[in-house]
Amino acid sequence: MKEKDLYEPIWENLKNLFLNKYDGCCLEITHNGKYSEDLKATFDRDILFFFKGRLSPDLTGFIVKDSLKRFIVVEIKKGQIKLPDIYQAKIYADFFRAEFCFLISSKPIPEEIKRVLKERPEVANGYAYKPIFLAQYDIEKGRILEYSWFPENPFL
Repeated sequence: MKEKDLYEPIWENLKNLFLNKYDGCCLEITHNGKYSEDLKATFDRDILFFFKGRLSPDLTGFIVKDSLKRFIVVEIKKGQIKLPDIYQAKIYADFFRAEFCFLISSKPIPEEIKRVLKERPEVANGYAYKPIFLAQYDIEKGRILEYSWFPENPFL
C-alpha cells in the first residue's frame, strides 16, 4: 500500500466527522496541487500564487463555523510520524491560517513524539496557537482510531 492509497479513506473519514459536528464542510484531496473552484474561491490571493504547481497539503478544505469559513489542512503519512512531519503540517497550518490541522498516520503515534509534544507543546501549535491534531488511521478497520487522537479528540 502506498501513501496515496490512504488519501480517499481518510478523506471520507474526516469529512464524516466534520459533517457530524458542523453545518457545512468542504474537504478535498489536494496532494497534487489541484483545487476545485469552490475551494479556490475561499483562498487569499497569496495562497493561490504560492501553491500553484507546488507542494500542497494532502487534503484541504473548510468548515462553516459562526458564519465564517475556517480552513482545514491534513497531512497523511504511511509510516510513523516523525518530527519533520509535524513541521511540514505546521507550515500548511500557518500558511492557510487553518482552524484545524491534522497529521494522520497508518502507524501508532510514537511515544517519543508524544513526550516531546507534552513537554514542548509549542512545537505542534499551528496558526494562532491552535494544536496540530495527530491520530492513527487503522487500515483494517477503515477508520481513525478514537483513542489515538493526540493531544485530544477535536470532535468531542
